[in-house]
Order: sequence, then C-alpha cells, then structure tokens
Amino acid sequence: MLVLPTDARAFWGEALSPWTPASLAGLGLPPEQVTYLRETGLPARVGPGSAWKAPPGAPARVPGATELVVVGHDFETPVCVDTSRRGHVVQVHDARAPLQHVNAHVIHLGGFLMVYECYRRAVAMFDPADEAGAQALIDRIEAAWRGIDAGAFQHDETYWSNVLEQMRDGLL
Repeated sequence: MLVLPTDARAFWGEALSPWTPASLAGLGLPPEQVTYLRETGLPARVGPGSAWKAPPGAPARVPGATELVVVGHDFETPVCVDTSRRGHVVQVHDARAPLQHVNAHVIHLGGFLMVYECYRRAVAMFDPADEAGAQALIDRIEAAWRGIDAGAFQHDETYWSNVLEQMRDGLL
C-alpha cells in the first residue's frame, strides 16, 4: 500500500533546497510563498530519470518577463512563479507561447512534486504486466493531487494534466 507523506522536510531530507532570505528579497512573491521557499524549499532534483530540477543559488527572472521568477526547470523549460498572477506557478515554453498553468502557488507545487516522487518510487517496483495495479496507483496519485490543488487540472492542457496523461499511457 502506498502511504503518501505530509512533511516535506522529513520526506526529502537533504534533497530540499531552501532559499536564503537575501535571495528572496525584492522578488515580489506572496509572503506565504517566501516563507515556504525560505523554511522548506523545493527539492533540488526529483529522482533519477525525472526532468525536475531547482535552480542553483538564487532564483532568477525570465529574461524580458520580470514578473516571472524561476523556481525550477522541467528539462530545460523554466517553471516560474508569476508575481502578476497572485503567485500562480506557470511553465514558460517560449516568449511567444502562452504560459502553461502548473499550480495555484509554489506550496502546491511542493506537494505535487512530493506525491510524484512517491509515484515514481512505487511504479519502479510494479510488475509491467499489472496494468490494473498501475492504473489503481495512478488513480490514487490523481486523487492526492486533486486534494492538494484541483485547479491544476482545470483543463486538458495544464502541466499536470499532461503529466497524468503520460502516466496513464505508461510513458512515465
């Protein structure tokens, strides 16, 4: 049975990468997100084979978009807090493409990454022939994510909607 963690610090341990108060000063992030990034942080990396990685050192802004603060990357694509949208987390594919919704805020992103890492660890132990078991696991992961931030699935083209589809197709 998969047990989902509730304490990021206990779950990630040394893998968490909190940011210093100085690195967060003047970014325009909502106060609760500053506190989360300072006291908890995000994981520097999510498991082998995962595309998530946090930026080294101080957070940066997307060139030409001062309202976008980079909090991580999915492969090379920036994942940002949008200070002009009450701190929503978005993915920036390129300057001409619309922003892709990820989460309502960085605290939800932290929870989603923790649940995704639980999925990644659990699915690595599955028998490839156990399709029903794999889909049941994905159902549980989806329910956990929806409990954290249902808006992350507001339409089919959100970041996590795409991840969930890839999980169901056996690509992740």
